[in-house]
Amino acid sequence: MKHRIIPFLSVLLLVSLLLAGCGKEPAVTGLSDEEFHQYFAEDYARPVSNITEIVEENGGLSLKTDVAPIAAMKAGTVVYAADYGWNHGYGRLALVQQEDCYLLYAHCSKVTVKTGDALKQGDKIGEAGSTGHTDNSVRLGVYRFPLEEVAPVTDADGTVTGFTVNGAEPSLE
Repeated sequence: MKHRIIPFLSVLLLVSLLLAGCGKEPAVTGLSDEEFHQYFAEDYARPVSNITEIVEENGGLSLKTDVAPIAAMKAGTVVYAADYGWNHGYGRLALVQQEDCYLLYAHCSKVTVKTGDALKQGDKIGEAGSTGHTDNSVRLGVYRFPLEEVAPVTDADGTVTGFTVNGAEPSLE
């Protein structure tokens, strides 16, 4: 009888440990919330859970990360999405109009939203990656209006093919 109880208790312990992790959100790794909110206001959500470094460069921020889902930091409307092409060195990207600014998510390995999509905070935009001029990161650019006018560029058929900032193509320089 004693030999049957020990294996039963071992199995019970193993099942308890496995169930303890069910239903929990994935752990946030890398930068702490305090470090993240040195760059972003408290009402902005993390776009990816595993940010290892934030680098200020070329008038924007690069959030170093592994390939991971990208979530909308705030609610807004996608005014331009490109799951293809070079796009002025930004690679695959989504430009989201928010209440007080436009937020550019660039260098994605995949973009899952379409122009015109309404987003809630936390909705998936795509996957972090390394398209354009970068290594594994998510490039964030913030364009505030009315100081900066962000406008779509269309071809002869009316298809949106890109965007301009203050009438010029955005540059990484």
